[in-house]
Amino acid sequence: MWEVLLVVLIVIAVLIVGFCLAKTTHNKKKRIITGILLILSVFVYPLLVPFFGETGGLEGVVSLMVFHFTLLLGGFITLIVGFFTKSLSENE
Repeated sequence: MWEVLLVVLIVIAVLIVGFCLAKTTHNKKKRIITGILLILSVFVYPLLVPFFGETGGLEGVVSLMVFHFTLLLGGFITLIVGFFTKSLSENE
């Protein structure tokens, strides 16, 4: 059962990162802000550990860790892409 949760959380994290990248095309400032917010979302982890720890034990906590690690990597990728993105106003 917890293997399914792990896969679902990974898919959700990848969808969040993909959605953030898709919605901030050609906007350097928004990509940098989104990347920082994705990186800072890791600090929500301690708030969710009691829920996943009580219901799923160690497997639930590991699933949550993988989810937040995926968001962290996605945040770094979004931030790096944001530094190399040209805004539409700069192209004119």
